[in-house]
Amino acid sequence: MFWKMIIKYVKLRNIRSYSSSIKIEFQEGRTLLLGDIGSGKSSILQAIEFALFGTGTSSESVKGSSLLRRGSKKGSVELCIEVSKKEIIIWRGLEKASTGIKQSNGYLIINGEKQAYTPVELKTRIIEILNYPRELASKSKSPVFRFTVYTPQEQMKQILNMGSDERVDTFRKIFQIEKYKRIKENSQALRSFLREKIEYSKGLSQDISEKKEELKTLLKKISERKESLKAIRESIVEKKENLKKIESEVELLKKKKEELSSIQQQLASAFSKASGLGSRASELRESIQANESEVEKSSQKLKEIKLPEVKEQELRQQYKRISGEIAEANASKATLHEKLQQVKNSLQEVESSKKDCEDAKSQLSKIEHFDIDASRRKLEEIKKIEKSLGEKLASIEKELFSCRSQVEKEEQLAEKVSRMDSCPLCKQPVGESHKQEICEKSAEAKKKLKEKMGQLEKDQSGFKQELEKASEQSALAAKQVEQALISSEKKEQLKNALYNYEKALSKEKDLKESLQKTQREIEKAESYPFEKKMQELEDIDASLRAFSEHSKLSALISEKQKQLGLAKKALEQARADIKELNKSNLSLKEKEDLLKKEIREKEPAEKDFVSQKEALSELNSKEKMILEIAKEDEEKAEKARVQISEKEKAKAEMERSRKILSWSSEVFIPMVENIEKHLFARVYNEFDALFREWFEMLVEDESIKVRLDPTFTPIIVQNGYDADVSDLSGGEKTSLALAYRLSLNQVINDVISGINTKDILILDEPTDGFSTEQMDRVRDVLDRLKIRQVIIVSHESKMESLVDYRIRVSKDSGGSIISA
Repeated sequence: MFWKMIIKYVKLRNIRSYSSSIKIEFQEGRTLLLGDIGSGKSSILQAIEFALFGTGTSSESVKGSSLLRRGSKKGSVELCIEVSKKEIIIWRGLEKASTGIKQSNGYLIINGEKQAYTPVELKTRIIEILNYPRELASKSKSPVFRFTVYTPQEQMKQILNMGSDERVDTFRKIFQIEKYKRIKENSQALRSFLREKIEYSKGLSQDISEKKEELKTLLKKISERKESLKAIRESIVEKKENLKKIESEVELLKKKKEELSSIQQQLASAFSKASGLGSRASELRESIQANESEVEKSSQKLKEIKLPEVKEQELRQQYKRISGEIAEANASKATLHEKLQQVKNSLQEVESSKKDCEDAKSQLSKIEHFDIDASRRKLEEIKKIEKSLGEKLASIEKELFSCRSQVEKEEQLAEKVSRMDSCPLCKQPVGESHKQEICEKSAEAKKKLKEKMGQLEKDQSGFKQELEKASEQSALAAKQVEQALISSEKKEQLKNALYNYEKALSKEKDLKESLQKTQREIEKAESYPFEKKMQELEDIDASLRAFSEHSKLSALISEKQKQLGLAKKALEQARADIKELNKSNLSLKEKEDLLKKEIREKEPAEKDFVSQKEALSELNSKEKMILEIAKEDEEKAEKARVQISEKEKAKAEMERSRKILSWSSEVFIPMVENIEKHLFARVYNEFDALFREWFEMLVEDESIKVRLDPTFTPIIVQNGYDADVSDLSGGEKTSLALAYRLSLNQVINDVISGINTKDILILDEPTDGFSTEQMDRVRDVLDRLKIRQVIIVSHESKMESLVDYRIRVSKDSGGSIISA
């Protein structure tokens, strides 16, 4: 047996009225969720639906804001189901964010293997597990689950009360009949597309005959151009053969012209060289004449120079010796004069020291009487007197300040008492006599103070005069001490001056002797014969210049004679080269004339070669032009072939589209409409039969019959007449809704094959308003259902006898509570 889905347990944490984590287990068979209204029974069913499909945006979907417990930031539902003997755990969470309550990522555990998913991915995976139509994954609600497994009580009533068209559309979607409508709509769109395609293909294939004729004309032109190309190419071959025959002669002519050009260049070069040699010969002749003239003049000058009998080397030695003597005499003379000046300067310093010595003696006698210790003692005594006077003045000024303050206080007291009406301490009134008495005492005290201040000011003036006098004496004493200090330093300086003078006197005799000696040496140096020695140097210098001039002229004559020899040789060589060039030029001229004659004879062949080459070029251009035109024609022909092929394809496609259009209109759409009618009729007939059957089981009243009209609207017939639903009693209305619900469940399970929720049914308050007899009939209904797991939500205690298991739901101040 193929096992469908059943629920094993559900865990709720912070869901609606459930605060802490709570686990509710379900068994196979019938389970009753029993409790008062508002105790939290429906919250369990909503949690199961949320675990399977998550939250949605439609009005029928579960909302996250209605699930999460108020005041909680997070909540979750864990649902354990069994499908095909596999245990599957589904976990979904809710989180409170700033934008609202949203789903968090969830997970699946299948046979112990955990896999995380986003909310949308998880819904898609659950739809796959339940084998629901896949298009439901993109919808916010799952109508198959709502109409087969669990329909809230208020939504079942909405189905019964909704409009006919809306109900039909809802059932078409549930039973997937809607897809046949989409097939027809898509077929209509396909037919429109095919009609457009036929028109388009017809337009493409209209001028196929003209295109074939165009291709035929192009192929004829291509054939004609091929014939023209053949004739041109034969002419090109012929021209090339003719050119090959003439080419050897033209090549020989080319070589002759190149040889002629080379000979002409040689001739031009030879003429240029001969001209250069002639110019060079003229220059050499002029150079020879100039050099001969210069040699003659220099020889004459050489004869005129008279050399001394003494050799040049001896003269140079004499010149060096005399020059040294003169330099030495001049140096000695300068040294002696410098020494003389130094001695004179030293004697003048001695004379100056004599005068300084006299002044020092005079000053020393003046400062001998200064006593620095006595001056210092006198200054200290004056300073003590000055300090004592200062302290007395400060004491007087302090007393004066105190007297002035007391005077001010007495004045303030008199003024304050004169304005006083009562005593500030005892608050007694102050009389005028008392005021007068106090003022008089204050005036007497003020008088005494002023007398004292007068005496103090007088003493202050006297002390100030004494202090000024003491300050003057102190300044004078300080100046005397300073002068005594200066005199002490000056005395040392004067003593040093007297010592230096005595030293100078001991040197004076030596200096005078040195002066006389130096004067004698200068007189001796002055007697040296400077003029005679200078004349000797001039004579020697003149003789040396004669030797130098003679040597220069001799070297010049030798160099010029050498240049003359070389110039004469070069002139002879130039004359020989000119003669040889003239001989070579004659031979080249003969060759030039011969080549010119040969070239004139071969020039017609060259002209014929050029003419033949131009003709070949013209044929090549013509060939190229025809090839380009032929290429264009080939491209046009190829384009025409492609167009013809496309048009033939379009024509074939048009025929194919016509056949599809005909089949769609005549066969496919009628077949789809027939299937749609057949399936709709099957749903209607099965639904209607089941609806009648379930209602008769629940209501044993022969006067009330029910059926469905073609829009699935319940029709009530009472005593042979159509009646309104509102005319039924409360129990009859509930029976009608339950019969409709069970019928719809069974039809969906039969028509939509393969879904995995056929073995579970959840009924929400199915017996509201039932009598005791109707409650007994519910047992028969449940027995006949043959479903593995039925979960019933009810507040009726009478339902307990109809089920296998009971789960009691109650509520206290903390939230909902589960008990067995």
